This record gives sequence, C-alpha cells and structure tokens, in this order.
Amino acid sequence: MMCTGLRLAGFVKDADAIRARWRDVVGSIGGMPDEMYRYMVPEGPLRYAVRIVYDSLGETDMVMCDPGSLGREGWRMRTLLNDAWDVFWRSRDGEFQRWEAAELGRLEGTGAYL
Repeated sequence: MMCTGLRLAGFVKDADAIRARWRDVVGSIGGMPDEMYRYMVPEGPLRYAVRIVYDSLGETDMVMCDPGSLGREGWRMRTLLNDAWDVFWRSRDGEFQRWEAAELGRLEGTGAYL
C-alpha cells in the first residue's frame, strides 16, 4: 500500500527502490509470498483503496508532498525526513546514527523542533 501511495504522489523511483529492498530482505531470510495472503488481500482492491485515500486527502487542507516540493523553501523538515530514510537504507556501521546526531545538532541552532 505504501508503494502504491508513493507512486500516486510521483515518487516512482523511491517506490521501486523500497519494493526491491523489501524483496531482498524477505529473500535473505528465505521468505516467499504466501498464496493465501494474495488470495485474501488482492492487489486490485488494495490499489483502489489507496487511490480513494489519496484522493480524499487531496480534498482536505493537508499539504501533499511531491518530488518537486522537496528542497523548496519552507519544506526543510519534510526534506530532512525524506533524507533520513535515504541515509537509513544505505547506512552501515553506525553511519545513520552519526548523520542523525549531526542533523539534530544543526536543527538545534535553527530553532526548528520536531
């Protein structure tokens, strides 16, 4: 569902990367897609449900994120959260923790709070 929502918002490359990484993780532990799950939770109705939620959110006052909004003035926190996921997925040997500590140190000086 998450990847479908990301695709609707324009984050196709990110959705593909997450799906590929998830397949790697599941494969590394010998997991296989369960046919009963596919039967009980078919892809078509899930995509339809995601579309309804996505469209409904667009009709609210909620500000929707898209690839063009990241990095835009006033979107620093959203960009930081997106960057955190990127660093988290790629990090090894405490790299994420060091990056996170440095970013939190930078935020402290800006008056921005999570």
